[in-house]
Amino acid sequence: KKWPTTAIKIGSSGSGKTWHARKEIEEALKRKKKRQFIYVSPEFSADESLKKLRNNGRYKNYFTGIDVSEESLEESGKDPNTFWQEDVLPILKAAKAGTSIIIDDITETCCPKQLQVYLNKMLRVGRHKKIGIISIQHKIRNGTFSSQSFSSVKRITLFPRGGGKGALTDFLHENAGL
Repeated sequence: KKWPTTAIKIGSSGSGKTWHARKEIEEALKRKKKRQFIYVSPEFSADESLKKLRNNGRYKNYFTGIDVSEESLEESGKDPNTFWQEDVLPILKAAKAGTSIIIDDITETCCPKQLQVYLNKMLRVGRHKKIGIISIQHKIRNGTFSSQSFSSVKRITLFPRGGGKGALTDFLHENAGL
């Protein structure tokens, strides 16, 4: 029930962000005292990195996945706001103290505005509810999708690979003097 902290993972596609998050979740689920995890992703049903967590019966009481892809939205037959209100938000609101919520690739979801508002709010007040937030993003400067993160997260993990390497280097030089 201890607060699991806040973090942001940033890197280009294929740099290992989701794989890294999955390894952290698996490590936590091997412990005697397990915490709850909610994973929100537009690629939840398709991402090979998450296959071990998606299809593992041992973890079903501790791991919940929410697919927020355009396909999930279409299958629901709802508009984005109704989908958010009825299919996504109730699961997030039901999170208990000690839960860690991972929001992967927020800009590619079927409800990015709603998730952005939720993410920004939880980055500021989630610790009072003892709920942790991890945001996984492609761009280091992602406008309103990352602005709150830099002033609210405890940990920033950068994955310098591919086309995003220059932006990460610039960020470290400008903000950390490295």
